[in-house]
Amino acid sequence: MSTVQSAKKFINQLPRTYYPVKVLQFGSGNFLRGFVDWMLQKMNQNSDFNAGVSVVQSISRSDTL
Repeated sequence: MSTVQSAKKFINQLPRTYYPVKVLQFGSGNFLRGFVDWMLQKMNQNSDFNAGVSVVQSISRSDTL
């Protein structure tokens, strides 16, 4: 079994908590996932924030809206 397969198996066995979606996030860049979503996770863990995130990704690679 490769290291990647071992990591995926480990990650899939972690306990998951599902929260009601209260945040609509436009984009899935590294900053949003690494900082903003982390802050929401901390708020869920340390308070009664109880919010999940739904991500909207762009399907276009164009710079114009």
